[in-house]
Amino acid sequence: VLDTGLDFSHPDIQGNTWTNPGETGVAAGQDKRSNNIDDDQNGYIDDWRGYDFADNDNDPTDDDRGGHGTHVAGTIAARGNNGQNITGVMWQAQIMTLKIFPYNADYKAAAALEYAANKGARVANNSWGFTNQSPVLDDAVNYASNITLLVAAAGNYGQVWNSYYPAAYSSVLAVGASTPLDARASFSSYGDILDVMAPGGGDSNERNCELLGLANILSIRASSVRSFVNCLGIDNSLLRLDAGTSMAAPHVTGLAGLLFSAHPTWTVKQVHDRIIATADDLGTPGFDSETGYGRINAARALGNPAPPPAPCLGDYNGNGTVDTADHVFWRNTLGQTVPAGTGADGNSNGIVDQADYTIWRANFGKTCGTATGASLPEEQTPIALPASGAEAPGEGGPPLAPAPPAAPAPVACTLPGDYNKDRKVDTADYVVWRKNNGKRGTNPADGDGNKVVNQKDYYLWLANFGQTCS
Repeated sequence: VLDTGLDFSHPDIQGNTWTNPGETGVAAGQDKRSNNIDDDQNGYIDDWRGYDFADNDNDPTDDDRGGHGTHVAGTIAARGNNGQNITGVMWQAQIMTLKIFPYNADYKAAAALEYAANKGARVANNSWGFTNQSPVLDDAVNYASNITLLVAAAGNYGQVWNSYYPAAYSSVLAVGASTPLDARASFSSYGDILDVMAPGGGDSNERNCELLGLANILSIRASSVRSFVNCLGIDNSLLRLDAGTSMAAPHVTGLAGLLFSAHPTWTVKQVHDRIIATADDLGTPGFDSETGYGRINAARALGNPAPPPAPCLGDYNGNGTVDTADHVFWRNTLGQTVPAGTGADGNSNGIVDQADYTIWRANFGKTCGTATGASLPEEQTPIALPASGAEAPGEGGPPLAPAPPAAPAPVACTLPGDYNKDRKVDTADYVVWRKNNGKRGTNPADGDGNKVVNQKDYYLWLANFGQTCS
């Protein structure tokens, strides 16, 4: 973590800090941590728990009035399941503390990046940036990015800003700040350099405890920090709230650490690409300059996403079930030439014919990904196709198969959270809510009827998830 340092005394970071094996232990009867010898011969004396590049000494303790580095480190790796305060994205990690503030300069940041890479850091968090490109930083990023995944804050300018380094380098994962409502925080810089979003704060100017308040990212508090308002009954001597792309980046760094832990043989590029590929798209489908590729999704990144259901043979209208509606679809397009495998062309020969009816009948009642069938409706009369170029079935042609009996009308159902009105509360309703979140007026996702789609409607969906109409 390249930042203002770390409060090593904080109870919620104990056991999760890195120590340099080359500068710990005893040599010639002396403690290598304080023998004033460069035991590991890397150019830094007694760097047993990192290094202070700002002051050029071996004490990277956080003395920043805002405790910026400690807050960042807590988001990454505050210890989990220990009964203390909060949990970082990684419950167990080794935070290498590289202090580059308060006197940061390109050559100091560059030296810290090279140090991290040379010591084998898998991920380097950079919640800082320069507005001008630097040849010294160029070289350091080019070197380190082959060994270490570099994650960087996109900046807090609230406008298009493509000249912010190291975030602007193509090999660096650039992170913007998202709000609790999955929107870009108004302060978050954006542009073509942006890769992903992560939680970074709200849009209110009040530094308070409300969900949408600006400073709503809770992490550990360095002892050097001035007191903040007590929120939600927390002990504000150990915790504090903050906001910014600086707070968003460590969420991504923590996720990258989890991926390297789960897949120790993965390369930097594999982890970089996995984080992007599994993000939840927030704006225009695909990449957009406001939100990049979307907000990171740790569950998707770490899991093996279930493959999409196998297509249903005979499901000609694409509703996921082979039913009587597909017979109607087949009947209405019988004899037509279509692109192979589309519409009711079940055997992919480019024409809707009797063989496609046979496929429908053999699969009637199945749903995508299953092999469970249902009883066929009244036997359908097969149709003999006319000779090539002859009149299509219908008026003057062979009789059409009789239409199946109409299905009984469904019983009326009012189900909170069923935003797409398919008589069940499922993930499809979440998609409807997300697409409409923030919109005002009459809306299918306005579950509480207050004329605005908001977080309450999400919680309404969540509370009823899995419910179906009987």
